[in-house]
Formats: sequence, structure tokens, C-alpha cells
Amino acid sequence: MNRIYLFVGAAAWLALCGCTLLKPQPAGDVLERVEPDLGGEYFLYKPTNYNESRRWPLLVLCHASPWQSPKSVIADWATVAEEKGLLLLAPKLRSTGAWPTKMPKQLAVQEDDEEATLKALQHVRAGYRVARDKVFIAGKNSGCRAAMFIGLRNPDDFRLVALLQPRFDALRMAATLDFLDPYQRIMVLVGMGDLAEDQADACLQWLRQQNMTVVEDHTAARTEKHAERVYRFVRNSVTKHPWIRVKAFGTESPMRVRFRALTSFKEEVYRYEWDFGDGGTGVIARPEHDFAQPGEYTISLRIHPDKKTSHERKIRITVPASYNVADSE
Repeated sequence: MNRIYLFVGAAAWLALCGCTLLKPQPAGDVLERVEPDLGGEYFLYKPTNYNESRRWPLLVLCHASPWQSPKSVIADWATVAEEKGLLLLAPKLRSTGAWPTKMPKQLAVQEDDEEATLKALQHVRAGYRVARDKVFIAGKNSGCRAAMFIGLRNPDDFRLVALLQPRFDALRMAATLDFLDPYQRIMVLVGMGDLAEDQADACLQWLRQQNMTVVEDHTAARTEKHAERVYRFVRNSVTKHPWIRVKAFGTESPMRVRFRALTSFKEEVYRYEWDFGDGGTGVIARPEHDFAQPGEYTISLRIHPDKKTSHERKIRITVPASYNVADSE
């Protein structure tokens, strides 16, 4: 009898730690990689049907520490990734510990994880066909801290952020405030009966205070079902909510700014309507505009993908400013 208790206890402990021995082995390839610029370690899941004939959606997974490893998180998501056709990227993180450290040390660790994740993403993009408009980031429990920090600070890279039973600390998110994009969609999955449900509520309240686009979901389902719920959120968002990014670039003239609209529309856009905030307008996808006076301007773009529908996006810029001169997108 003691052996039975010992076995059950060991199995429960291994499950809690995210041991891949107790999970179905992925059908595709789980590749261990090192990004060359910073030497950051990450795991990549490549489905068995991966090929170069199309561009693939990619999901970045932020593991919780110390109970999970990047490889274990890959195992949690591999079944859905195999069935739905997703690449998975799980970087090795240091900022997702259960117990917050003091600022500014914590901020420095978060920024290190951010840089390492973006470098890993760049490395994967160099070797695989990744869809520019279908890159997402997700985390569970304390892994949500990294997913929020990285995802909210880089809305040009991450179309969606999914937070599963989040552990939340507003101080850790203060450095995201200057980067927030209200058009970025955020999923918050609240686990019914989760001992830290109050943190999920605090996370929701904070996001709404920042006027972010939040999709709240509640579930009592087992942990292994969470990936399927996130995929449904991703599929619904991609299908019903177009990806539109407005970018500003510098030119040789400090008062002239080049603009570009990046979109997920497969067909040619019917009409562009730019308002440069100083009375000037434009009607092409990549206009340039000369501002007469320095200052802050709200740039508005209304895109008509067809004759019946339209979508508006706004950004604020400062003129003159040190924008990137090269439009390499």
C-alpha cells in the first residue's frame, strides 16, 4: 500500500512540475536551438506536415518557473499545433518566477527576456516561413507576466496575447504603458476555482483601465483543454478582426515622414484615406508627408478593403523625430 501511495505521489509531483514523461509525445519535431546573437536557448515545435509552400502561424509560449520548462510547455501544446498547423516557439525565460524580486532588478530581467524572445523569433523567421500577421504569444500562471510584458511592448510583432489563469503584478507592467496599442486583442482565461483568481480579476481591471481590447473567458475545464480554447480565440480573432499596422519612417528631411500600412487583407485594398493631423491627406498605401511645424500629430488611416466596409487606425507621432529611415518591412 505504501508503494501505491509513493507512486501516486510521485506521479502527481511530476505532473505538477510539467514532466514530459507523463504527456503524449509530440508527433512532430521538437528542436532545441540556440539563437546566435545573444546565445539564448529555445525550443521549436515543427508539425509533421510543415512545408515551404505557405506561411505558417507561430505561437510563442512563455513557461512558468520553477514548475515548468520550455520543452514541457511545448508538450502541452503540441497536439493542438499538430492538428491546426502551428509552429511553436518556447524561449528559456528568467522573469516568470512565482515570487517578485525588487525593482529595478526585476525590470532588467524582464527586458533581458524580452530581447532574448525577440531574437529567438527573428532566428526562427530566418529559417522558416512564418506569417507576418499571425504571430501570437501566450502564457499560463506566472508565465503570463512574461507574455504580457513582451506582447504588450511589441504589438507590431504579436497580433494577440493570451493569458491563462494569470498571475499579475501591476508594478511589473508599468514599463509597458508607453507601448500599448488598444487594437491589440488580449484574451484572459479565468479558471473557476483558481486559488489566484483575484489576480486574474486585477489583470482584467488593469487592462480595461488602459482601454485595451479584452476578451474575458471563464472555464472549469482541465488544463490540457486550455490550448484548444486559446486556438478558438485565435481563429475567431484572425477571421473576424483584420490585422492593420500603421508605421512611420524617417526620410532625409527631418520634417518629412514616410508612412506605410501593413494589413492582413489578401485582396488589393479598395481605398486608403489618410489624415495627417495638420489638414493634409493622402490616398495611397505608402504616402510621404511634409509637416510645416514641429510638434505632436495624430495620424489617422481609414482603410476600405471593399466598397462596403472600413476600418480605422490611429497613431501619434512627434515631428521631427528619429524614425527609421530605411523602410525594410
